[in-house]
Parts: sequence; C-alpha cells; structure tokens
Amino acid sequence: MKLLTILLMFFTFSALAREYDDEMISSTLIEGAHLYFDCQAQHWVCSSERSLERCERMRREAQYFDDKLWPCVAFKKYENTITCHQKIKTILESQVPKDFCYRRSFRHDLTKL
Repeated sequence: MKLLTILLMFFTFSALAREYDDEMISSTLIEGAHLYFDCQAQHWVCSSERSLERCERMRREAQYFDDKLWPCVAFKKYENTITCHQKIKTILESQVPKDFCYRRSFRHDLTKL
C-alpha cells in the first residue's frame, strides 16, 4: 500500500512538472520565468506563473493582516528561465538591498529589474 502511495505521488508530481513544461525546484515551486524574492527564505526565485500566483496571494494576506515582513515580492516576467536566471546573477553581483520585504520601509528603486 505504501509503495502504491509513493508511486502515485511520484506520477502526480511528474505530470504536474510536464504540464507546466518546467522543472520542480521544491515541493511548492515550479521553475519558470517569473522573478520574485522569497523574503522568508531570503533568496531570489525564477518560478512558474502558478508559483507566482501563490506568492502574490500570500503577500495580499500579509498586507491585510499588516504583517511587518511580507512573504515574497514579485517583480517581472522574463522571456524565459535562462534570462530570469541571468537577471538573478546580475542582482546578486550588484548586492541589491532587500528592504522591499518590509512594509512602510524605505524602498530602493527596483524598476530596472
């Protein structure tokens, strides 16, 4: 029975990854061309539209409850995953401050991302 459950979960995740034509990068993220910053884990992510929608929903909830730290901040959709990853490399090299994760704080001009 356990083996059947494990196989079913494996095929479900495999089908999900094929459906979006992207790779699973964690249990909740599918790799894609949408750039956002995960404020809780403190890292940049190139994810699928579905993962981005989850991020935006969590941020709206955090704003509603007036949380000090937002869970994530969405920025832009790039042409493809490769372009998104190149942008992350540029951001990491320039050491962009991450103060955009906090409500009512001074925010850097991130329009160039």
